[in-house]
Amino acid sequence: WSAGGGESAATQARLYLVDLAGSERVKESCAAGARLVEAQHINKSLFALQGVVQALADGKPHVPYRNDLLTLLLRPALGGNCCTTLVATTSPAQQHSAESEGTLRFASSCRRIRGEVFVNQVQRPRPWETPAAPAAPAEEPGPARCPWAEVDATRAT
Repeated sequence: WSAGGGESAATQARLYLVDLAGSERVKESCAAGARLVEAQHINKSLFALQGVVQALADGKPHVPYRNDLLTLLLRPALGGNCCTTLVATTSPAQQHSAESEGTLRFASSCRRIRGEVFVNQVQRPRPWETPAAPAAPAEEPGPARCPWAEVDATRAT
């Protein structure tokens, strides 16, 4: 808590809980119709997420967050001031070895992401104290002026 000024410092945080679906193998699942379209969207989103994770892990200057809605929504949780935990679930079955290997590669590239973490503090007024009245302006403000209007007027002469 701050000592004076009628404000207090509060720590602010966000929690994102995301359950990402695994890649959909269309040949194995025999998906058709609406399920096929859904599987295609899942695969497209996971591909975009892999691109963002790869760019962050490699330290590239441009990170393609805008390539997909999933990566756009997860932007605060992927890069910047965040602590992210990934739980990668694999299967010991031989028939799922390709999916398990892909999951482990994705987790390995997520592990290489480094960000700077700092405490988010915001100043909030204390509810039990009345805020001080704002100081009255010394003089009446005149009409707003547009700086471009002055430039145009000098060009006309």
